[in-house]
Amino acid sequence: MAIGLAGLVVAQAMMARRREGSQFATELVRLLKTIGDPILTVGLSWTAMVTKLETGETAEVLRLAQHVIDLADGDTTKGSLLIESPLTFATYMRGSARCCVGTPGWKDDCRQAIAMSRALTGDPTMLAGAVWYAYVVSISNGARLTDATALRDTAETLAIAEQSADDLALLLARLTRGITLIYHDGPEHDTGLDLIANARDRASKEQFGLIPLAIADIHLAREKARLGDTDGAIELDETVVDNLFSSGGSMWSSLATSVLVEALLQQGDKGDLEAAQAAIDRLAAAPTDPALRTERNLAAVHARSARTSTWR
Repeated sequence: MAIGLAGLVVAQAMMARRREGSQFATELVRLLKTIGDPILTVGLSWTAMVTKLETGETAEVLRLAQHVIDLADGDTTKGSLLIESPLTFATYMRGSARCCVGTPGWKDDCRQAIAMSRALTGDPTMLAGAVWYAYVVSISNGARLTDATALRDTAETLAIAEQSADDLALLLARLTRGITLIYHDGPEHDTGLDLIANARDRASKEQFGLIPLAIADIHLAREKARLGDTDGAIELDETVVDNLFSSGGSMWSSLATSVLVEALLQQGDKGDLEAAQAAIDRLAAAPTDPALRTERNLAAVHARSARTSTWR
């Protein structure tokens, strides 16, 4: 039952059914606690972490990740029922969650997880996932600048994914590389956009990765606004924002709302200002995990960042 429920949690997460996924994840965690099998707990808890991080339930992600790390006790293969290394997965999930709440040590977790993933030979998705959680969350939300390490890691991961037959690894690697490039003040900005658009198209057609689809659309909408196509940016990002809220809320709600508000303010009509205020109010009213900074503060951070730096 636990293994079947874990599969259901993953399916809900991949289809961006956030509310349902979180509910199933809670039930899975309860069931694992009742069973009390360390191997099963290590092997299946990662599915709950994926959904709980997506819905911004950061405190639960931190608790689950630490529990798995403690139970694994340094054994990278313990609980390898569905993925090659649950310990590696828990390490990069802890790093990403720590980044969200501003807890020291998140960069160390990310570095360690990438190193652990490189040591695994049979699962390119583990490496793509480690690099994804190390850079997409932190760079998009202004916690990390695109540096030489980020450029190297994302380039190497994309090359490995392209040599594999793993569709998910390739999707994650392309989107991570693309986002890293567009936040870097360099000549490969357009290459980054092409990678994001490619990943977005693949996710949309294959229907196996709708969470990356939303993240791609947020960045494509921001690019439209940068180029002066505010109507296109607003239309695209409004759809993203509505989907994020209607599906149960997401850790990406603040960034998506910020992009929408910036595009509305850039257009600047009276109706646009009213729509911007409505978007801010909607975000402010959203429930937030106590471990996470308030969504209102996150939106303020994005707004300040937009005023003090260029998109490129």
